[in-house]
Amino acid sequence: MLRRASAVSFTASGLVVMYSTQGSTSTFSWHWAEGSSVRGYSPAVDHATVAIAGGRVAWTVENLEPVVAFTTAGIDTREPFEVLDSAAGAYGRFVSGVTVANASCAFRLTSTAAPFGAGNGVASLAGDTFESLRRAAGDEIVTYRYRLDGAVATEVDTISSTSHEFVSEVVHEPASAAHLASTWHVAGWRYVFGPPAPLPSWRQCQG
Repeated sequence: MLRRASAVSFTASGLVVMYSTQGSTSTFSWHWAEGSSVRGYSPAVDHATVAIAGGRVAWTVENLEPVVAFTTAGIDTREPFEVLDSAAGAYGRFVSGVTVANASCAFRLTSTAAPFGAGNGVASLAGDTFESLRRAAGDEIVTYRYRLDGAVATEVDTISSTSHEFVSEVVHEPASAAHLASTWHVAGWRYVFGPPAPLPSWRQCQG
């Protein structure tokens, strides 16, 4: 299904902390956590769109939006952050509100934690160890493990047995020296078929 689609979108949710620096060497990364409350982490939703061409990632856009607004000195600081990753490089920008017209200029990122990379193959299932396939309510449940950030992550995918499309994913990553244990939920998969989607045009910051 992924190899035949021209784009796929989905949402991921959980507790998130975001780090970013803006300047001549701008960086951006975010990390998930697990539980109902973790100091320094906030509930957030990641809206992702992955454009596909020839079975490979053409570009991705991810919009990380806090669920809860935080107020500093009377100013609402809930501000979504978007990352555009393509063969031309990775760019980031803050978005005030939900319309593209309100977006700030984009600055180049020298490093990013974007989970997809332009030119990579669109693999639906890839792991080191797989558990026996289970079925529930007409869906197929696949549990497998793989290396991620120096630890062994466990992913549970629910796949429709009729359309063979992803229904949902749950990813658990144990704690490591670099980050806390994390669990995030992926749902709302949408597939687009037809001509490849054009690369979004973002206004770049000057200087």
